[in-house]
Amino acid sequence: MSLAYIGCRTTRERNARGKGISVYRTDGQAGGWELIQIMEHENNPSWLCFGKEKNFLYAVHGDFTEVSSYRIDDSTGELTYLNTVSSGGKNPVASITDWTGEYLFVASLQGGTLSTLKIREDGSLTQPVFRVPLAGMTENGFSHAHHCVLDRTGKYLFAATQGRGKGYGAVYLFRILEDGELKQLQRFDIGDDKEPRHLVVQTDNRHIYVLNEKGNSIYVLRFYEVEGKLEYQSAVSTLPADYKGESQAGEILLHPSGKYVYSTNRTHNSVAAFRVLEDGGLEMTGCISCRGDIPRFMTFDVEAKNILVANEESDTIELFHIDSEDGSLSYTGKNIKTESPVCIILK
Repeated sequence: MSLAYIGCRTTRERNARGKGISVYRTDGQAGGWELIQIMEHENNPSWLCFGKEKNFLYAVHGDFTEVSSYRIDDSTGELTYLNTVSSGGKNPVASITDWTGEYLFVASLQGGTLSTLKIREDGSLTQPVFRVPLAGMTENGFSHAHHCVLDRTGKYLFAATQGRGKGYGAVYLFRILEDGELKQLQRFDIGDDKEPRHLVVQTDNRHIYVLNEKGNSIYVLRFYEVEGKLEYQSAVSTLPADYKGESQAGEILLHPSGKYVYSTNRTHNSVAAFRVLEDGGLEMTGCISCRGDIPRFMTFDVEAKNILVANEESDTIELFHIDSEDGSLSYTGKNIKTESPVCIILK
């Protein structure tokens, strides 16, 4: 038995139907999902992450300027509210805890910042203790931080940023210092016409896969850990070759085996599958319907045998099985009905 926590959007401005963080008890199959709690607290708990031991949960409040902390009950899995503090910038969209469990890093899109918040022993958060403004192309411009992830050693932080006419479409590389400070080592420019959205780090720590929202592509970057440096290797489309319509990439996943990568395409409403080549590059092996509208997010189940796709506009999470031989996807016919889902984490 496992637990699933579903983040959502709640505001009228987002045309949302969500009520708050939904907590489910599940056997991993859609038919076995039992709703046990809806935490109706702050608006738009749109991105969730666990603390180090998965005994605390942190939610950023999209379109606002806050992040909240919650304790997870050991026996029931239900949430207890701890506190809400500043995220360090407007519209926080992603967060992650460091390996020590001492710090929470938050990326703010309209704020153009990365912030470090300290995690207290009781799981609650302090106000930001460090803040990195991401410079733009002009004096008043900034780069829009859309995602942040750790490398496989926990020593480095990568941030995907979008230009949006003011800043740089890029991947920033930071060294994490002992006090939670972030030291910038590199800004690898990908282009404002690509708008990097999310990224994942290969299991061997040698490649970074960057999902670009515009143009629906994945850039493969080589990562040199010792030097602290990124270098371009190759790129691949996330859409079928014969598709010429509109689309925006949504989410990217790397299978724990390191053999397969998956991405979602919003508007095209699909999930693309790729196999990882010997040199770390990618080759598309299939692209199937996500069985809903606007697949903003997806994640693996706890055993990485299935993928859960959150279709924001059709209010469902759809379950797809991963073939153990080639990584291809097949629809299971199972789903979970939940309003405006935009994030899923499981334990």
